[in-house]
Amino acid sequence: MQTNILKLTIIFFASLLLISGCEIKPDPEVAKEISQRINVDPTWTAIREYLFTSLKPGITRDEVHLLLEQIGEYEIFLLDSPDEYGLDSDGKKLWREQIQFTEENTNMALRQWGFLFDDDDRFVRGGMLDY
Repeated sequence: MQTNILKLTIIFFASLLLISGCEIKPDPEVAKEISQRINVDPTWTAIREYLFTSLKPGITRDEVHLLLEQIGEYEIFLLDSPDEYGLDSDGKKLWREQIQFTEENTNMALRQWGFLFDDDDRFVRGGMLDY
């Protein structure tokens, strides 16, 4: 009986190791295609850095969307709107949107992003959301 339990325990942990080694990773060929459009190294890390460094406070919402379009197709989820907004500590109107890339590899590598805009549709801050 104890031998069977030991065998099952070993099989269970061996299975866990096999499954963890089979994690699906984003296709580097997709990163290569994107990197050619934005002129960065052909890695997902370089593409993320491009987004982080290109998203500068004060650029317009349209400029943010053009930047994202260079990466690939995406969906927008409005968490607020210019008509339904929050206020910062100075009483300035702020509203949020969230995006996710629709291509599977890009979505896996870059995940979802959140953006905060002011009432003039200017980018305040944003970045990749942790999930």
